This record gives sequence, C-alpha cells and structure tokens, in this order.
Amino acid sequence: MSQKELENIKSLLDSNFIPYELIAHEPVLSAQDTARVRKIAISDAVKSLIVEFRRADKTFLVCAAIRADRTLDLKKLKAILQADDARLAALDKIESLTGCAPGGVPPFGHTPRISVLADKSLFVEESKELEFAAGLNTISIRINASDLKRAFEAYGAAFFDLSA
Repeated sequence: MSQKELENIKSLLDSNFIPYELIAHEPVLSAQDTARVRKIAISDAVKSLIVEFRRADKTFLVCAAIRADRTLDLKKLKAILQADDARLAALDKIESLTGCAPGGVPPFGHTPRISVLADKSLFVEESKELEFAAGLNTISIRINASDLKRAFEAYGAAFFDLSA
C-alpha cells in the first residue's frame, strides 16, 4: 500500500485549489466494498481499473476510471487505444504495477505515472459527490464531480465513453 500515491493526489488537488475530503475507513478490496463500508450508493463510487494493452508486441498500461455501477467496455477501450489486445490486469500484479494494493488504486497519482482515461459518465451530474480510493485501501477521497473533472484535467487524463 502506498502513502506516496496519497501524497501525489493531495498535492495535485491542493496545488489546483480543488476542494476534497479525506475519509478513513476499514480496509476494502474494491469500489463496491467502499460503497458498502461508507454507506454510499455504488453509483457514487469511482473504480480505477488497470488495463494492460498490447500494440505491436509492446505492452502498455492505462488506468480506466469509471463509475462503480458500470462495466468497462473492453472492446471500446481496445478501439480507443488502437490496441491489438486489452485486458484487465491480474489482481496479483496490481500492486507491482501501481504501488497500490487492490482496493486502494486511485484514478490518478500513480507511481510510476500511468496514463488515465476517465469515463464521461462520471461528470453527468456536476454537483454529485463521488468517492475514490486514494492510494491506500483505508483512505477514500470525497469530491464534487465537477472538481473531479478539474483534477483529471490537471493530471492530463483523456475523456471517453468507456462503460457498457
């Protein structure tokens, strides 16, 4: 688990004057667990999915951030990435790829830096409050959807329709 990702996220949010709230909770393994533990609607949680994709015999990583009540459409993602193959990273590899244990992977702020694609459905209700893992599976961040979009923009994320 990584305190470094938490510090990266806080630094990005603070330096861009983006308001947020840190929330401590029991350890969780998924966005669904977080919603249950925090007693929020699953649609108010953001899940960060690490995807390995291959293009011309080289493997790359991307983080796809979507609402936790949605499913990542790997066919759409493969087309967006112009990839030969795209699949979710295996749970046992997530920590070595991101520095974060499952349940703690944030949508941005990874070390090493991973490109991020954010699903446009996250921002449909601009005033909605969303929560996401903050690098540790015991800390979440609550943030307004419009402020989350600003954070993604500051990080350099790309925006697409990613969910099925």
